[in-house]
Amino acid sequence: MPSPKTQPARGMRDFLPADVRKREYVIGVIKSVYERYGFEPLETPAVENIETLMGKYGEEGNQLIFKILKRGEHEKTGEADLALRYDLTVPLARVVAQYQNELPKFFKRYQIQPVWRADRPARGRFREFYQCDVDVLGSNSALVEAELISAASDALVALGFKDFTIRLNHRQVLTGILDQAGVPRDRHDDALISLDKMDKAGPEGVARELNQRGIVDESAVKLMRFFEGLAGAEHAANLIDFNDSSDGRAAYNADVQGRLVEFVGPHETGAKGVDELRQMLQFAKSGGAAQRIKLDPTLARGLAYYTGAISRLTWRISRAASAAVDVTITWLACFSVRTCRRAASRWALNESSL
Repeated sequence: MPSPKTQPARGMRDFLPADVRKREYVIGVIKSVYERYGFEPLETPAVENIETLMGKYGEEGNQLIFKILKRGEHEKTGEADLALRYDLTVPLARVVAQYQNELPKFFKRYQIQPVWRADRPARGRFREFYQCDVDVLGSNSALVEAELISAASDALVALGFKDFTIRLNHRQVLTGILDQAGVPRDRHDDALISLDKMDKAGPEGVARELNQRGIVDESAVKLMRFFEGLAGAEHAANLIDFNDSSDGRAAYNADVQGRLVEFVGPHETGAKGVDELRQMLQFAKSGGAAQRIKLDPTLARGLAYYTGAISRLTWRISRAASAAVDVTITWLACFSVRTCRRAASRWALNESSL
């Protein structure tokens, strides 16, 4: 029986040789694919100045930053001046600002390092885990976003994953939807946090949370009617049973685009986001990822720095495949940050049984 004195801290894990080899294999495959796409490696320190991290992840994210107390005589004050990195995105922005004269204007980078979250440990949630980010800086082209989707798709296929879906949305589209529904701008963040829980809580759960967050007027009704209509369209597409064919997925995406165009209407920002999604779908046809992309206007991502295209990957996997790979992979985002235009794909690697 393990002793509490010998167990690692809650939410942290030891990795024995077999586990380390599995992780190194997975990371090696991802590296080989990303380097084939022309991405260069980058590493940043585990510790950042606290002012670099605070205010970049929204209210909920700020609460999950591991803060490091000031040393020496200042320790008694409880003040913190350093923190463990929360993700690899904000450190990248800092690096670009620091070395902008040394880096190429068009910079393709990947980074694979651990990050830390002061989260409550639970099944499948850890306080320390690896992220694998891939980013492109210096371009506004939707072609770059499509390339990131293709790179992530190729890496998953190389790891033996076949049956997965890349859910795709755009924060500018969400801005258009919320504005057209009449949600006040100062309540957008609250609405996005609620909408991002649609896949888990369902429409009724999201409606309750919107109500709890004070979004209870006609705007909430318009918003939920729009998303209920999308849910109905998805249900109808599933009944037709296209067997995940590219034609069926393309028909569904075209239907979603039409609904977005109709709802967003003349909203300039929202219309621009819809057009970028259209371009990404078009560019993705040149690779093998197009048939895996599914437009999902409920995908919101709660972090404050997401401003462009956003993606999340979901998949169905057999028990045999999970035993072979033994790794949870979540692909997260394409977006831009204040200091530069960037597109990014992030994988969180959690060495735990699927």
